[in-house]
Amino acid sequence: MKKLLSLLVLAVITVSLSSCAPNIVVPNEPAIGCEHIPLDNVLPGIGSELPRISSRNEQYRNDKQLVPGQKVADFTLTSLDGEAVSLSDVLRQNDIVLIDFWASWCGPCIASFPKFKELRDTYGPEGFEIVAISIDREREDWEDSSAEHEIPWLNLGELESWHGEVAIKYGVHFVPKSYLVDSNGCILQKDLPTTSLEEVLSSQYSKDPDMDSSVETDTEENST
Repeated sequence: MKKLLSLLVLAVITVSLSSCAPNIVVPNEPAIGCEHIPLDNVLPGIGSELPRISSRNEQYRNDKQLVPGQKVADFTLTSLDGEAVSLSDVLRQNDIVLIDFWASWCGPCIASFPKFKELRDTYGPEGFEIVAISIDREREDWEDSSAEHEIPWLNLGELESWHGEVAIKYGVHFVPKSYLVDSNGCILQKDLPTTSLEEVLSSQYSKDPDMDSSVETDTEENST
């Protein structure tokens, strides 16, 4: 009898706990103006498989909701030079923007910088820009690391570790954490390794010169 009673109590506790699980709804429809965003034909599956997260932490929830086809929120942060920079201004001036959260102590973050520089040199003239957001606690760490690695892109700082308003809003519960967005703030992809980022940018900006020349030739022949 005692064993049966124990099992009943355990069942009640289990039901009670499960009823407290957060009701996290993952958007399955693109935000308005983002219908053209998914790049599954370029990188099948990237960003579509989401981890099963039971935590009620706001960062996890926001990370799960910010998927390709959704829009990121605007923000304004201060650059290393003391200039206030808003994401909306950056988006108006560029076609594709990589929002990259990093920290001076993050080895994988630093390891991606050489490739970022290469991609920015290649596609920057075409309309690609990088907005880096440091989540360091100390300004000195941010300054020293930025100088050491000669960061050439927009270099902003929140300096509140994981607890900054922007970091929470963007679901930053690990670094590097990144979102690739278009000029409307629509998420193209998220958390791309540099090789995949290069593939996406190449698909967006590269043109086949042979194709262009053949089109021009056909046009000239038809005009004659």
